Amino acid sequence: FNMNQAKLLKLDEFIEEEVMIEINGVQFMGFSAICPYKIFINKIYPVCVSITILDDPEITELTELKYGLEEIGDAYGYFLYGQVCEDSVDIGNNLKIESDFFKEIPYLLGCFVRIKADRLSVEFL
Repeated sequence: FNMNQAKLLKLDEFIEEEVMIEINGVQFMGFSAICPYKIFINKIYPVCVSITILDDPEITELTELKYGLEEIGDAYGYFLYGQVCEDSVDIGNNLKIESDFFKEIPYLLGCFVRIKADRLSVEFL
């Protein structure tokens, strides 16, 4: 798996699992279902980030090389832009976001894609 060092920017006071983190200059809102210890704002933690897709996967092969994250409206969803790896998508900034879903699409290995994620899951290691 791909371990990243994440800075915790914000915790939601109402939704316990909601975390705003920054990894290599990329900030995003994630859900932390797995957090085996108490976490604190402005501290750095080892994390693994994965994609949560609730409905049918929405994936588009791109003709251009594009990296990044794009928020979808006010919800927790994101469009991820990047290159498909064996078990993740490389969205640039030395940040890979994992999913078992990539094992089901080996024909897209190495291709640039846009993937709709209903949310990003953050596991504190």
